[in-house]
Amino acid sequence: MLWCIHEKIIVYTKMQIFTLPASTINARDIFLQKIDKEIDLPAIGNAVARVVEMTSSDEDAVADLTYFILSDVALTQKILRLSNTVRYRTVSGMQVTTISRAIYLLGFNTVRDCALAMMLVERLSSANHSHAVRAELVKALYASVIGREMARSSKRAGAEEAAIAALFANIGQVLVAAYDYPSYAEIAKIVESGKMPQDTAGIQVMGCSFNLIGQSVLKEWKIPDAIVQAMSPLPAGALKPALKNQERMQQIASFSVAASGIFSLKSELTAITAKNALISKFGAALNVSSEQLAHLI
Repeated sequence: MLWCIHEKIIVYTKMQIFTLPASTINARDIFLQKIDKEIDLPAIGNAVARVVEMTSSDEDAVADLTYFILSDVALTQKILRLSNTVRYRTVSGMQVTTISRAIYLLGFNTVRDCALAMMLVERLSSANHSHAVRAELVKALYASVIGREMARSSKRAGAEEAAIAALFANIGQVLVAAYDYPSYAEIAKIVESGKMPQDTAGIQVMGCSFNLIGQSVLKEWKIPDAIVQAMSPLPAGALKPALKNQERMQQIASFSVAASGIFSLKSELTAITAKNALISKFGAALNVSSEQLAHLI
């Protein structure tokens, strides 16, 4: 069995160190054991980890990414289809027929992040309630794009990791939507009512939070610790500029996920309220204004 039950786990935050109760860890392990019987999480993890390890600073990265995509016919078709959309067509209008050309046209990080998202779509969206799974995966891809743009505007290190952290920040929601939709729907209902935040609602309904599930899966997949730590929840209230790259990655990932949620809001008034709340919390920390947020979206 992939998942083993631990008596306790130590969680570190910026402000304190505390121990999660055994009941929370047990709830997480029961859920993960359940989905381990339905999908091959280790196989997905191996593929994901392999792509995450590819960085644009590696001179062999383009060749490695090209080979990886070409080894999957469906992924190859999707990347070529994306690179031939109106937005990415070259000035000459020539059709893109090779993956190496697609990487040159779209950019290494764009293709890598899209490949990661498409892999998850391919392997998880066939589950029950695929509409909820796809909605979460779309949100993840939006978050990754926003995270990459936010990180790129800074000269500090960690831009690539911030985009990947944003992409995986809601992997817990994706898995619960796919394999325990009643709990997913109940948590969403509680959050929408404003009674409690998402992590608290998750503990009430499932016995553990989406965030704990997500971090546990990424650790099992051997995703770098810097990316996993960037998924940790931030303190409430307005944030100050980060002094360390790790903390900034965490802020960018959290901001990106929150910003990506604006796309699904149906009411303009609700969207405006969400944007204002986003600027109030992250504006000073990430040096982003309402105008810049509108441009990102």
